Amino acid sequence: MKYVLLVSSLISFCSVFAEEIPDYSREAFKHSLDFMGHPGDTGFYTDKKCTTEWDHVVSLKDAWISGAWAWTDEERTRFAQDAFNLRPACYQINRSKGDSTPKDFLRKSKDKQGVDFEFAQYRWCDYLSWYSLVKNLYYLSFDNNDKDLFKGRCEGKNIEPINHTGLDKLISKMSKSENWCGTPQIQAAERAKKKQIILDLEKEIQVDTDSLKKKGYGWLDIKNIQKDADRACRSPNWKRSDATRISYYECYVNYLWDATQEEK
Repeated sequence: MKYVLLVSSLISFCSVFAEEIPDYSREAFKHSLDFMGHPGDTGFYTDKKCTTEWDHVVSLKDAWISGAWAWTDEERTRFAQDAFNLRPACYQINRSKGDSTPKDFLRKSKDKQGVDFEFAQYRWCDYLSWYSLVKNLYYLSFDNNDKDLFKGRCEGKNIEPINHTGLDKLISKMSKSENWCGTPQIQAAERAKKKQIILDLEKEIQVDTDSLKKKGYGWLDIKNIQKDADRACRSPNWKRSDATRISYYECYVNYLWDATQEEK
């Protein structure tokens, strides 16, 4: 019997969920930044003295749209309070930035419609890399970004690329940072690895389904096999925890694969 590990969410629903993102509300990220103390008197983006406040490099709304809508309340709170995603910003610049992605933030800095300013030397590039690192570590989507911004070099510096693989290397790199927070990144990386397993498994499921079709099984035949798998694997409390979900899906996928090995 082929052994397959399935974790996290129901694969067949992933594409449906992606089209049904709930409306954003800041209240979904219950948090307080009091533990961070005062952000000082120098803004990260301009390196100038000003009245500052803490800014989420990847804004909460950006995170929501990019995948945080599917997180638990506890996970969203961890993200909102993760010091790794917080930088001191001049009050007016932060208000102008709002929930902008990098492309819009750059436009707002010089569009003459709000607070115009100049990024300090290298800070635009530092911001791009930091933004990319945060999204990578939390396995957030870049679908709402101009991905070309994260390719190549910026002012002679390499930009952290979009990279949802090689997370062990990424974690090792960031663990050396003085801003390393530890637990949130580790948990995010674990979720990322699980999502990669899901993507790989999704391909295997499609291969098995195609194998059944090639053996001459029709659509109704395949549906019946899936119903049999569900009856054989489901328990009354299979949704109670991740462990019971994993047991169910492992059984289900193995049942499907066994069907491909039988003579029609």
